[in-house]
Order: sequence, then C-alpha cells, then structure tokens
Amino acid sequence: MRPLLKMLGLAGRVEEDKGQYERIVARMVAAQRAIGELERLKEAHTLPRQFYQKFYASLEETVHQGEAELAQLLSEKPQLAADYQRTVQLAVLHARKAALAALVRDGLVHPSSVREQLRSIDDEILNLTS
Repeated sequence: MRPLLKMLGLAGRVEEDKGQYERIVARMVAAQRAIGELERLKEAHTLPRQFYQKFYASLEETVHQGEAELAQLLSEKPQLAADYQRTVQLAVLHARKAALAALVRDGLVHPSSVREQLRSIDDEILNLTS
C-alpha cells in the first residue's frame, strides 16, 4: 500500500497528517498532565490560589483548543479518523484483556471462566491488525 501511496504522491500527506495529529495529542496530554500536577499541588496546599487559577485556565484552554483542532482534523481526513478509531479500539481491547488477566492473576476468577472472553478479544485484535 505504501508504494501505491508514494506513486500517487499521497504518502507524504499521510505522514504529515499523522504528524499533525500526534503534535495535537501530545500538546493535549501534556496540558492534562500539568493540570493533574496543579491539582496535586493544590490539594497539598503548596500552591497559592491565584497561581492555580491562572495556570489552570491556561492549561484548560490548551486542552479545549486541542480538542477543537483534533475534531476538525479528523473530520477533514477520513483515513486519519479511521486509523485513530482503530488505534482506540485496539487500546480498549488490550485494556479489557489486561483486566481479565489481572482477575485471574489475583485469584478472583478461575482461568476457565474468562477463557472464552479472552479468545473473543484475541480474535478482535487479530481482525484489527491483519
């Protein structure tokens, strides 16, 4: 598929779109983590209220701006949206699988109780990755 995209002159655009998407996501995640740190400092009573409010507002604006940019990018780039959806689906499936494995590991359920669910998740993962 990549050679075809290159031949059509689309490979560079696809990579450019993906890079733009990743930059937006990185900016949003960094702002969200910073908000979490502000919350921690606030709860520890080590951050004056005016600093909290100033930094929180700025970081929250960064997140909202990123959400809007991401929504616009994904609406304009259907292939990127499809790739993103696939990535999210895989992440959710892996999270479900990890949760079931933790139940077994912690002795809360017998392996035979989740075997069919794990098989079903593995099939879904295989379908998404092949």
